[in-house]
Amino acid sequence: MRFNKSERPKDTFFRGRLEEATCLEDLIRCLARYAFTASFLRRGKTLDIACGSGYGSHYLAIKQEVEVIGGDVNLEACKYGKLKFKEVSYVCLDAHSLPFRDYCFDNVVSIETLEHLSKPQKFLKEITRILKPCGIFIVSTPNKLVSSFGEKPLIPAHIREFNIKEFYELLEGYFENIDIYLLFPQSRLRFYLRYTQHFLLKKLCFLPIKTVKEKILT
Repeated sequence: MRFNKSERPKDTFFRGRLEEATCLEDLIRCLARYAFTASFLRRGKTLDIACGSGYGSHYLAIKQEVEVIGGDVNLEACKYGKLKFKEVSYVCLDAHSLPFRDYCFDNVVSIETLEHLSKPQKFLKEITRILKPCGIFIVSTPNKLVSSFGEKPLIPAHIREFNIKEFYELLEGYFENIDIYLLFPQSRLRFYLRYTQHFLLKKLCFLPIKTVKEKILT
């Protein structure tokens, strides 16, 4: 997947700039998060919050045959997604105040968003409002013990990162049944990096994703 520089959305998060991956590890992480997510989705209506220019929303729509709405705060990114990925509807939105009625989504996806938000509690409250009873919320965020090694995030755009205990405590204030997985244990990630880029680009969607996740807390 390539973007023309003249039409590339500006100031979007990395997940919307797949062609700007700085290394093979970034590319793997970027794509496999959505492959991992797809394995959990139920049939029905899905919201992908902070979707960037929409390649992940597009993947979910065609892989799982679900209705997908992609939402992002960046209007340029949403316009780009509308032009490139016709299977998905796009909405410009603020994650702290979602423009949807109560209990209208079967699945809500939030990939690498939480760490960018100034009010994560308000965001999670909005998720519980729009998600149907027994719906599924899939959220990923960096483990600060790996990504930053301290209290202050190393990435300037990250407002706050969480360790596993903090992440669980945040979620349990809003959800009853919580499963936490470790995606990409370092030793296994190195195994995938042995493959060539060509192999990964062609075969990533068929890799056994279950071998690169570890359930660590239920």
